Amino acid sequence: MPDRVEFEASGDGIAFQKIAEIKTNFPVRDETPQVKEFHSNLSQPITARYIRVRAFNFGKIPTWHLGAGGDPWIFVDEIFID
Repeated sequence: MPDRVEFEASGDGIAFQKIAEIKTNFPVRDETPQVKEFHSNLSQPITARYIRVRAFNFGKIPTWHLGAGGDPWIFVDEIFID
């Protein structure tokens, strides 16, 4: 799971403004395959043409893990914007 997820909005696709950030607080040693939904409610409506979602991993895979020293992967299946 990502360490945190950021959501940014832009009208021109160049200048983005961060509109939300989610810190997942997911246990690093939990290796159970699972699906997790991250939600954020904005305090006020925004108008944007572009939305950028950035998921950050925790760095290199720890020594206790099977893939120790490698780069972690983050898979995203669907993104919904209401």
